[in-house]
Amino acid sequence: LGLNNDTAHPRCCTTLRETLGILRRTAFTAAMHQGGTWWFDLFRKGWFGNATDTAHTATLWQGLRTVRSSILRIATGSHPNTSTLTPMPRKVSVVGMYTADITDSVSGGQQRVVHSKQVERVAEIAVFVDEVAPLQRPILGLRTPNASLLNTFYAYLVKNVPNTLASIGAPTRVHLLSDLWSGALDASLPRIRFAVLLNAFSLTEAQRVIVSTKLQTAGRTVVWQYAPGLLAPDGPLDSTASVKLTTLPLDVAWSFRTLRSTIVSPTRHSAGVTSARDGQEVTEGPPGWAALAGTPFGVNSTVPAVSPWLSLRQPVGLGSRAEKVTTLAVYEGTDISSVAMARDPASNHTAVWVGTPPLPAAAWRALAMSAGVHMYLGLGDVVESTDSALMVHAGPTGNGTTRTVRLPAAVASVVSEDGAAVCGGPQVPPCGDTFETPVMNTGDTLLYWLEQ
Repeated sequence: LGLNNDTAHPRCCTTLRETLGILRRTAFTAAMHQGGTWWFDLFRKGWFGNATDTAHTATLWQGLRTVRSSILRIATGSHPNTSTLTPMPRKVSVVGMYTADITDSVSGGQQRVVHSKQVERVAEIAVFVDEVAPLQRPILGLRTPNASLLNTFYAYLVKNVPNTLASIGAPTRVHLLSDLWSGALDASLPRIRFAVLLNAFSLTEAQRVIVSTKLQTAGRTVVWQYAPGLLAPDGPLDSTASVKLTTLPLDVAWSFRTLRSTIVSPTRHSAGVTSARDGQEVTEGPPGWAALAGTPFGVNSTVPAVSPWLSLRQPVGLGSRAEKVTTLAVYEGTDISSVAMARDPASNHTAVWVGTPPLPAAAWRALAMSAGVHMYLGLGDVVESTDSALMVHAGPTGNGTTRTVRLPAAVASVVSEDGAAVCGGPQVPPCGDTFETPVMNTGDTLLYWLEQ
């Protein structure tokens, strides 16, 4: 069970509608991910009610009761009997699918949240984070004891990426890299089309073999960030392990430089090319990538130059694959070592390396689409889904408009959270693989029930 302390409210919400939207998104996401979350008024500012505004307080708590009813249905696959539930507490709120007793600090009553494992995970995007890698921060990247800078730099490598991926229009799941070693994810692997390894900096040879066997397989795209494999505990401190792990011809430099780069149209380079910006522009590559050319990305100026950093060497020794490796971004600079992002459709999978994370959302969406990931929504909106429930959270674009939800396959019916038929029911059209939401404003969160 993973529990997340949700502290988003004071930073994101200035109105009751925005607060309810974020509370709903957080709770539904936790339920669909088979995790948990908790909220508490850390600074006692009245996040969950205000004695001087009883109307807003009542609306907020009614919204939370609705959330609780809905997450119980996500967990069990059926409507809960809300008449048997005890009242929600006023000061403590725990939302999840696992058994939990909640003490009502006002009335002394208790409530119990049902434990269930019935949620099916359908995400085609899997993000893997190595829980051991943070221990290596002082020697990889800034090489400084400054904890604030280390945390900022690591946020670009790890924290920012799942947040950005959540806004590309497809469901995402985050896993521990150790779950790959243990076999806990073996049953889910066939559904994964797009795997992102955030911080796989120090893998043993045995772990590399597991990655090769389980992830680097036909039809899948595997994305590596910054310095994959560089600190292999059973190898030399050079790019040997990085090349073997990613299948890309990477070089390492121990000088300091800023991790900033610019997207370029997909470009191929042959042996002897002396500039990353000189090469043959090609049409193959992620859909719409050329339209992103000129977009800067990477670590901003709050983080100083880092060391080490990697680059793509001239594709010597790749044989026939030399003509398939494409440059997708370049560092600041013009020499061959300035290649900052590359893509290689290897013999059994597609390898992508990003030297200056984090990528912008549009770039992540293009890469995921090239891997065959199904997009439910447009760029900027958030979607989470199981086989029987779907959540839509309106992003900052398209304020005041409807959303077209594109399902992976046709369904028998779609029902709104309150039980109203959207399609496939009496007096409504039959369902296909798309349906329209009502008008949504930024921050709104809607939940739907799906019948396959």
